Amino acid sequence: MTLPLDVAEQEVQAAINAATNLLPSDLPNPPIYSKVNPADPPIMTLAVTSNAMPMTQVEDMVETRVAQKISQVSGVGLVTLAGGQRPAVRVKLNAQAVAALGLTSETVRTAITGANVNSAKGSLDGPERAVTLSANDQMQSADEYRRLIIAYQNGAPVRLGDVATVEQGAENSWLGAWANQAPAIVMNVQRQPGANIIATADSIRQMLPQLTESLPKSVKVTVLSDRTTNIRASVRDTQFELMLAIALVVMIIYLFLRNIPATIIPGVAVPLSLIGTFAVMVFLDFFH
Repeated sequence: MTLPLDVAEQEVQAAINAATNLLPSDLPNPPIYSKVNPADPPIMTLAVTSNAMPMTQVEDMVETRVAQKISQVSGVGLVTLAGGQRPAVRVKLNAQAVAALGLTSETVRTAITGANVNSAKGSLDGPERAVTLSANDQMQSADEYRRLIIAYQNGAPVRLGDVATVEQGAENSWLGAWANQAPAIVMNVQRQPGANIIATADSIRQMLPQLTESLPKSVKVTVLSDRTTNIRASVRDTQFELMLAIALVVMIIYLFLRNIPATIIPGVAVPLSLIGTFAVMVFLDFFH
């Protein structure tokens, strides 16, 4: 693919915008895209823990605040969450109560779905312009669901709390992650194709203290793994071996020639040749 990544990103976004009207109205989440190589492993893994907040609240905080901040770092292509438990309201029907009132589970489902439809409430039509009225009246808490009227019996309202147990919980209680023997939300950070992995990791580490200060005191963000650790070690080893090679070349030449001026020439030529080689590699964008 010869198309530049930024141009391809704009074309993908334009295609998504053009297809918005063709998507189902009850789509849980809008389509998203990310600039990342799926074969590239995460450059850094972070864990978010709390000894006071439930993991559903921690997951919501990580998804809406922490992950978004990290995804804005230059070079970051994708931030994925593992072990997260999204907050949700769980409705457990009482089959006997539903049957006693002559209702069905489909009746309850239809009532819940109808109460959460996110659609325009009306419009104001004028001689020159029309304004669509929208309101976010979707239910957010378990108490709001309990008070939801699902049917009428003999003129009396039947509420969801009369036929079901409604409680605040997790969207999927079978998911979980642990870090240092504590429940945690794990974040895997992947870089954009072509981004400098060391510069990206350094930028993330620099923003972590400021990010942690903006969170509640009980929430801790720790680095579980950093792929740049091995890369930095390899770079240090390479630098040491280059210096050692230059020193050995100069020493061997001096031992054989026993002439300082003759030794200075290769002692200067070898570093200059290495510098020239790396300069050409940088000019050709080899390290990008």
